[in-house]
Amino acid sequence: MPRAPSDTVAPLIFARSLSEARLAPLQGPVVAIWPKDPRGWNDFRHNFWVHGAVLKPDGEIHYLDLKLMFEGGGYTFRVLTALLADTPGWLLAAAIDTPFCSLLSNTDAYRELVEQCGFDLAIGVLRSLGDAVLLRLENDDPVRLPLLDSVAFHEGMVRQEEAYTALRRGGRHLRPVPAADVADAATTFHLVAKLRTAANRYVVSFDFEPDPIGRDRLAVLIGRNGVGKTQVLLALLAGLRDAPRPKDTALERRPRFLVRDGAHYRTGRPAASRVIVFASTTGDDYPRQAPPWEGLDYQYVSMIGGRDGRFDALTTALVDALRDDFRNLFPIREFDADEGVFFTSPRSGRMALLEHVVAPMGLWEAIYIPLKPGDDPDLPYLERWEDRHYFPLARARHLNEQRRLWLAQLADAEHPPVLFAEPGRPRRLSSGETAMFRFATQAAAEIETGSVLLFDEPETHLHPNFISDFAEILHLLLSATKSVAIVATHSAYLVRETPSRRVSVIAMEDSDVAISRPRMQTFGATIDAISQAVFQDGGVRHQFQTTLTQWVAGQPEDLTIEHVIAQFGSTLNRESLSLVARLLERRRGAEGGDDAET
Repeated sequence: MPRAPSDTVAPLIFARSLSEARLAPLQGPVVAIWPKDPRGWNDFRHNFWVHGAVLKPDGEIHYLDLKLMFEGGGYTFRVLTALLADTPGWLLAAAIDTPFCSLLSNTDAYRELVEQCGFDLAIGVLRSLGDAVLLRLENDDPVRLPLLDSVAFHEGMVRQEEAYTALRRGGRHLRPVPAADVADAATTFHLVAKLRTAANRYVVSFDFEPDPIGRDRLAVLIGRNGVGKTQVLLALLAGLRDAPRPKDTALERRPRFLVRDGAHYRTGRPAASRVIVFASTTGDDYPRQAPPWEGLDYQYVSMIGGRDGRFDALTTALVDALRDDFRNLFPIREFDADEGVFFTSPRSGRMALLEHVVAPMGLWEAIYIPLKPGDDPDLPYLERWEDRHYFPLARARHLNEQRRLWLAQLADAEHPPVLFAEPGRPRRLSSGETAMFRFATQAAAEIETGSVLLFDEPETHLHPNFISDFAEILHLLLSATKSVAIVATHSAYLVRETPSRRVSVIAMEDSDVAISRPRMQTFGATIDAISQAVFQDGGVRHQFQTTLTQWVAGQPEDLTIEHVIAQFGSTLNRESLSLVARLLERRRGAEGGDDAET
């Protein structure tokens, strides 16, 4: 990942106190660290808490709540005391050779640092501190990065759940424009994009209005190969970034959104706390990473690949869910078959969410995490297979705090988890079951409340019989997290799981794209009927097309599709809007070429 776009330098000094730090004859912003009395407490024989502050040139002080760990661990208080013994009361950190790293106490501390100091200075401060979040994002410091894998770091730096959350999610706030907290991503919107795959614009409507049946958080794009389904997802992704890169998409221009606001539409981006792409092929065009300073909290997930660098993606996801279990409370709804009613589960952390989406597959009790080879670990419930110990994930809730931390440290992220059908006998999954398990596990570990999930042909590795199960698991996940999903697909089986108002059929007519909804209710329909409606219903001119053609011909020459959506978006369906967009494009082309907007 590229380095954060900031050249601001903020020298770090160690001092006996804040008053002595302020005596240092340094110009510009300065970061000061001074010892915090460790008496009375420790984190498993470590104590890394320190006092910290950013001393701004204008005299203002922004205080930092953080831990700072020197190589080898132990007590930072003692290390600082020794370093400052023969000094005038302060010392430039650049003058010492011992590597160190730091971590702010919680996710909000990163937000507050950027808000109070500005993005450029915040990055300079974090670089000087060897901040673990920025170290992982920039990934260019071979001296400090190994500290993050040490036992001392896991026991002392990220013992608290808030600290672990800061390590995983603090980076989302490292952006010039503050990240929004999204309580619910279910916002109806239109995407307007000019792509190289068609002569006219794509106008795609995404309907996430509430539905009493409950299938109101999944939208589907379906069509033959070459009609631009993937490019629509890439355009949507690019539009959500502050600075989309041309190589990431076939965009000719930056896409625009019109978001429903009551009975009208306004220009603006749909709300998303996080965007997660689930890809089904190895050669796709989706970015593997997107730095938060480009304005997007982004995660790429492969439904087929097993590794992220040297680490196994599934084991990493399971450990993340285990450590991030208490931060979010998801309103998980379960059905009481005896009473015939839904109820909210009393357990609602991330591990409960993981169980909620994996249990329908019958795999929850079978998941075992691989442990690093070596001496026998001091943990109960272990299973040994092929000279390695494995721990049953479902039993993690029975461990005390130190043993949960010990389990997270012992987990071998370089090896995949194993599913045991019974002691000593691993369970082999089919390719479809593997894809389902990979999706459910990584989605539960990565999703945040108010996320947007993008899927590109998830049916590639799923037997048709599994598609209904996939849709049900996805529905459970979206409902519990107030998130939405958009799926590009060829599968009529997936369309059958979705009401027609949330299905966009994309087709090409010569060089023009046409986007419509199926001429039938797709939810629960037969596969033959859906296939006929989606892939063979063409070539007949309908009266509404004549009406709209005549209407456009009588409108002012400067009429744009954005104006049409803003005024009539709540009454015209997506097929009508797509036709109007094509008619306007043709009219502009006949008058001497396309407009020059950027």
